Amino acid sequence: MKRSELFFNIASIFADIISLTLAALVSFYVRIRVISLPVHFAPDLGSYMRVAWQAIPVLLVLFALFGLYNLKGTRNFLANFQKIAGAISAALFVLLLVLF
Repeated sequence: MKRSELFFNIASIFADIISLTLAALVSFYVRIRVISLPVHFAPDLGSYMRVAWQAIPVLLVLFALFGLYNLKGTRNFLANFQKIAGAISAALFVLLLVLF
């Protein structure tokens, strides 16, 4: 295992945390400010981000379980896309289990 591979994998975890946080912020503002449909339930930003910060560790664990943080070299786009789609699908399934 090279040090550069280890550094890249640790950096990708932090990049995922930042990306998921930004995605939550953008989705909040799109839902509240951009979409002109009536909103029946509008949480404040603090409670919305609290839920997002609870979901991010679950997503990171699922990304790791689906092999997205392996110390292998480069993978092709299709293989990564399939793993990401599987991890997101599993996260949605976990969310449905928690909600119902």
